[in-house]
Amino acid sequence: MKTIYDQALEFHKEYRGKIEIKSKVALDSREVLSKAYSPGVAQVSIEIGKDKNLAREYTLKRNTVAVVSDGSAILGIGNLGPYAAIPVMEGKAAIFKEFAGVDAFPICLDTQNVEEIIEAVKQIAPVFGGINLEDISAPRCFEIETELQKRLDIPVFHDDQHGTACVVLAGLINALKVVGLKMPNLKVVISGVGAGGVAIAKTLHSAGAGNIIPCDSKGIIYKGRKSGMNSMKGFVGGFVDSVEDRRDQLQRRAARMERAVGVVLELLSRDRQSLLDGDINKMLDLCVDIKFILRSVRRIHRQFTGLHTVRTQHFDRVFTG
Repeated sequence: MKTIYDQALEFHKEYRGKIEIKSKVALDSREVLSKAYSPGVAQVSIEIGKDKNLAREYTLKRNTVAVVSDGSAILGIGNLGPYAAIPVMEGKAAIFKEFAGVDAFPICLDTQNVEEIIEAVKQIAPVFGGINLEDISAPRCFEIETELQKRLDIPVFHDDQHGTACVVLAGLINALKVVGLKMPNLKVVISGVGAGGVAIAKTLHSAGAGNIIPCDSKGIIYKGRKSGMNSMKGFVGGFVDSVEDRRDQLQRRAARMERAVGVVLELLSRDRQSLLDGDINKMLDLCVDIKFILRSVRRIHRQFTGLHTVRTQHFDRVFTG
């Protein structure tokens, strides 16, 4: 039985591409040809020459997107270059047309130099109403997108960042409705802080998620981390307290646990004789008090499991003393 990969190879070989250029008008007479091309089209050029914004009214610009890649991060496969990016960008162009009615064309650049990519896209931008960046590796993709947004007067969208983040946010909003939770109450752990991970972190933070923990191959990205950082990791690392801040938090939690355990010890010591005498009412009152305190201890303990041994040692001391 052929796998989906075998079938895909045959499919692409059969069609030799998934998109084509097709005329909107039938050039079936001299009159139509004279309007669509010379001499009539000259007047359209004259008008656009007076006001470039008219290109959106008279040409394909208003509904055409460039799908731009350098092939450096293709579908998670890796850096396979611009030729290998062609079928992926073709597929994205077909999706634009089929699902949104937007004309799109793959632009696969034979360079992975940031400034060369920026300049190439800037030079072809007059034809397009928008730029869709695709499969460009991080952290270069952040700089390319930011600079193009500054230099161009059309929308620039990086699908691997914003497309991914939009889908995650939409799914999370609906999931929260199902389970009855609110965004500010979540603890969000993001595994991988490339283009998608960074955008997800920024988007969820903007949507109200307050406890976001981004992680990469070296561990949690936090405020002040030095190893394996770049500008975008530094930005999302600002969502997580520094090591010093976190250590202070843990120390405060430890102190709260110690105080709670101390109260339990005091109760047990005070009412030990009642327990030995079998005073039921005293025992019930004591159980209620201890149950309430232990619930508080358990909440703290979940956040700071390293204190488990401290709590155990205290109880051992009471019951063996």
